[in-house]
Amino acid sequence: MDPDQLAEFIETVAGQLEELRAMHPWLAAARAEWAARPHTTANAEAA
Repeated sequence: MDPDQLAEFIETVAGQLEELRAMHPWLAAARAEWAARPHTTANAEAA
């Protein structure tokens, strides 16, 4: 990999990192919302 290719790779990874950072709060909120819900599947299996 030459220096120009490395610079291009770094920019690609940096762009992906920005997308992941933007997505993280949404995913954390969705997980918290899911965890707070009653899980009827487990209750149905126990019955």
